[in-house]
Amino acid sequence: MKQHRRFRTIRATVVLMVIAGVAILIAPSASASAPTATATLTGSVGAGGTSGSFTFSITPSSRTLAAYTVTAPAGWQISSVGSPTPSGTATISGRTISVSGASVSGSAFGTVTFSATACVAQSYTWSYTATDSQGRAYAHPSTLTASVDGPSCSLALLNQPTDAKQNTQITANPFDAGVQNLQVQLLNGNGVALTTYGVTVTFGLASGFDENGQQLASGTLTVDPETTDVNGVATFVDRLSIAEKNEPQFTSYSLAPSTTASLGEQAAPAITGTQSNGFDIWETQCNTTGGCPVSIRGSNDLYTSPAAGDLSASQLPGGPSGDLPNLTCQGQIPIFADGLFVSQFTGSGPVFLKSHVTRADMKASANNGQAHVQWCIGLETTAPWVNNGGSFTAEDMNGALDGGILYVGIAPACPNANPQNFAPCVTRQFGDGNGGSYTEGYVPGDPPRRT
Repeated sequence: MKQHRRFRTIRATVVLMVIAGVAILIAPSASASAPTATATLTGSVGAGGTSGSFTFSITPSSRTLAAYTVTAPAGWQISSVGSPTPSGTATISGRTISVSGASVSGSAFGTVTFSATACVAQSYTWSYTATDSQGRAYAHPSTLTASVDGPSCSLALLNQPTDAKQNTQITANPFDAGVQNLQVQLLNGNGVALTTYGVTVTFGLASGFDENGQQLASGTLTVDPETTDVNGVATFVDRLSIAEKNEPQFTSYSLAPSTTASLGEQAAPAITGTQSNGFDIWETQCNTTGGCPVSIRGSNDLYTSPAAGDLSASQLPGGPSGDLPNLTCQGQIPIFADGLFVSQFTGSGPVFLKSHVTRADMKASANNGQAHVQWCIGLETTAPWVNNGGSFTAEDMNGALDGGILYVGIAPACPNANPQNFAPCVTRQFGDGNGGSYTEGYVPGDPPRRT
């Protein structure tokens, strides 16, 4: 009797295993018949930021299509949607149109029309979903594309950046961090202000050349992005500054605007604009009605302006690997071999310069024991040298680039009468009582100098 019961138990186990195997084989055939919903999208945008008309159509392979969505990619804005046909209700949420209450049987079409825009000219891939009357999802194998065909939107500077000091706000008013903040406006592809498409704007440093053919400098730009207002304008009221001063004779900085987000989405394609005019970054600056002083080199070089205007100055790296390495005068052994001194005065008249070379400066230089200090100055024209009788040579400052010639010479002694009319020239030199010396004289508005 025990053997008989054991045999029946084994047979039952075998039967269960066979049934399980049959279930596994049946499952794949059920999923092979999943229905699909194919779709098309027609229409396009002309010029970026202008409205385009679109039609989305969808048809199910079987069952009854009850609801569907169509979604635009980042950077698109859907402005309006029509009534779906043959039935249903359409709503807009962000970049998605949702249609509910549709009743579309196999081989029939559900259709919805809408208006939309995007800014950057290119082709975009859209997506869609669909469900039947029981909430079951359709497969959606169709690839949908729509494009912006015309010119892209652009960013236009409403004002231009001007000279500023290191790490201070760059504005449209020279050296003034409090007024005329830089402004950038979003334009559609037709060049018209786009006020209904919000973007976040930033700046980068442009490369290449400015509008005057000057080589653009590289540096460390600090900028807080700004969002456009109801007029499509981004105003840079927060941080916008550059850390490094540039050599102003043959280089400048330029700002290039671009977007970091469109309609609040960073994934949207970037919108760009034309780079700004060139401007310079200085170490120090002042502006008064006259007699305005600025100093560099620890207050040992003191510039004083003769009239109203911006007076600015910087000490830059010199020497063979520094700025303007060809600015040298025959017979001069520079005290500051690794220093180049530049200044600029936007008013009229020459600038008075008092330069103090200390005993420590003398001892640290290669010309230790030199009887007197000389100013080696580069000018854009020969006229000042002809006027004061100084000797000069033409020196190429930027190699293969155009417009790199400076007329370089040692500043001669000024005449006693009206010395300011003969800049660059030296009025007097005298000791400081401690092994160093002072040199005083006049320089034109913006010459680079070696001492």
